[in-house]
Amino acid sequence: MRTLYRDGMNWSRVKTTLMSFVLLLGLLAFPTPASAETFDKITATGGDGWDVTFHPTNQNYAFFVHHRGTQFGCLYRLDPDGDGPKQQGDPCFSGGLYSKNILGSGVGQKSSAWVTSDGNTAYVPKNSNQIAVIDISDEDPNNWSRTGYVEFPASVQYHSNSIMVDDVLWATASTGVLKYDTTTQTASIYAKSMWNPYAPVYYADGKIWSVSNGNALVCVDISADAFCSHGSFVDGVGGALGTNNHMAEYRNTDGSFGGFCSGSTCVNSDGAVDTEMVNPFSGFSSGAYHNQYGIFYVTDQHQMIKHQPLASTQTYTCWDYTTQAACAGFGSSTHNNASNTYTIVQDPWNSNCFWSNADSRVIGAWEFSDGGNFAAAGGECNITYNAPTVTLTYDPQGGSGEPDDQTGDAASDVTVSTTEPTRDGHTFTGWNTEADGSGTSYSGDDTYTLPDTGTDTLYAQWQPIEEAIAPNPEETITIGVVGLTYDPQGGSGEPGDQIGGAAENVTVSTTEPTRPGYTFTGWNTEADGSGTSYSGDDTYTLPDTGTDTLYAQWQPNPSNVELPSTGNSSTTEVFILFSAIGALLVLTLRRRTS
Repeated sequence: MRTLYRDGMNWSRVKTTLMSFVLLLGLLAFPTPASAETFDKITATGGDGWDVTFHPTNQNYAFFVHHRGTQFGCLYRLDPDGDGPKQQGDPCFSGGLYSKNILGSGVGQKSSAWVTSDGNTAYVPKNSNQIAVIDISDEDPNNWSRTGYVEFPASVQYHSNSIMVDDVLWATASTGVLKYDTTTQTASIYAKSMWNPYAPVYYADGKIWSVSNGNALVCVDISADAFCSHGSFVDGVGGALGTNNHMAEYRNTDGSFGGFCSGSTCVNSDGAVDTEMVNPFSGFSSGAYHNQYGIFYVTDQHQMIKHQPLASTQTYTCWDYTTQAACAGFGSSTHNNASNTYTIVQDPWNSNCFWSNADSRVIGAWEFSDGGNFAAAGGECNITYNAPTVTLTYDPQGGSGEPDDQTGDAASDVTVSTTEPTRDGHTFTGWNTEADGSGTSYSGDDTYTLPDTGTDTLYAQWQPIEEAIAPNPEETITIGVVGLTYDPQGGSGEPGDQIGGAAENVTVSTTEPTRPGYTFTGWNTEADGSGTSYSGDDTYTLPDTGTDTLYAQWQPNPSNVELPSTGNSSTTEVFILFSAIGALLVLTLRRRTS
């Protein structure tokens, strides 16, 4: 028997209707968060790029350059405005455009956009000696513009990649390794006949690496600003890599840098051919286009994803240097889902995600998966915001036993350590954001907000301590001491130094110095008397730290005033003078009597 509501309605239908209505209200009031963090592959308009690069601090942006073209590309790596109209994967520029025609003339096959550490400027090497300079400081990408060009000393090879290390741009010319320092705005070349037109450029172990025209490994020591000379390197040239249809950095099983391997030969970090190195390319084919379009990068986990650049269907495999074998949990996969990919680049914020860029303009982000799904449908990676790890460090400023560094998420709060350093002859008074104590002071257990990027430092502050004689001569007491000293400025018998606590009042000594030919007139805080004057028994406030000085002031005595010199006349000269005067008087009297 069906239960009816008072007016005859079926109650079960009423409940169903009410529940549906409540659910609808809930969806309207509390919308389900979009799964925008999973990056769905896109097809970029305006031209294909061969790789993807990133902004050093703003996780919203990813960049590419239309190789052979004039387009500067940008897409949103993350949703930049929350509930706003822009979404993850959208183009940065209005009109649905992923790129902007601002590079001027064309770039090479492997040109990239490199952003300086301050996040304000992008540099793009071109298919010449020019480097396009793009101002990206405006928060609206539509206002980004080319501000001009700077130059390498020689033209970049058409198939050379480029890298940026500590705001210094590197590439290769047929005549050497190219360098442009964006900070000093200076360019240089390390002259060498290079593998033409394919010489790549890598950074590892504090050095720049490339390949000579004889397929030998080339090394530039950044710190020495010269070609490497260690091991088997002679003027920067090491052992030959043999047939070089592809190459990559080599890592030892502990993850340290070990050299480079091509498809046929490995050369170690000392520049010698090394048959003991396990070649990751053994039995591997990179297809026909690696040297023109591909670069294989080693990941943060000391692994390398291999594939066949530009091939319409590609097989993705992984090599693990720590085991010198195929990566555990990475199944080989063959497909064309990511299209004809050029290169695979690890995401700098989420090391589990890898980006691809393809000749067909397809750009995707893929998870390092264990199901044979890398770069395949269903293998898209979850690109979420990752707060960068930053550091607070403690500088003991001459002390020891300072606290360990503290790390945490950018802009997060940490508690200042209660560990206090020690320093002979000093008392620790706390921490300060400036070495001279002019910044913000902190004590143990205070809250400190970590920086947005990099490392902050707190500096130990110290108060000197000395031994002072106590009223009981058999005791000593240790106090914080500052001083007042008296400078006699050429006199003698000045008062002894006075000491006391910081900012305490003392009485100016009544002892007066003496100086021959002068009268003492008092003391002054400046040697020339232009400061504050003090007399004996006046009150003087000691400094907060260190020592103050009062300078004696002097008035010359009248007896010291020297009369003009009359010379050194002898007695004879005086007699002659008076004789002449007498003769003159006699002559005058005779004339009057006559």
